[in-house]
Amino acid sequence: MEGLFGHLRELLFEVGFVREETAEHQMHAFRRLFARARLRSDEVTLLRGVWRQVLWAARRGPQRDGPV
Repeated sequence: MEGLFGHLRELLFEVGFVREETAEHQMHAFRRLFARARLRSDEVTLLRGVWRQVLWAARRGPQRDGPV
């Protein structure tokens, strides 16, 4: 789960969802949410894959020729 939260934190900073002064509060809220969800290991793997892809796309920047 710590890998999941590390990935999520990185993603949230990359896309501008959190700022340094609010990051701990936001991450605490996400920890509570995911604790209630009681994720299985395959679900954690799925989420980390989605977040990895979003990070990749965010770092790549907008593509002019892609679908809208």
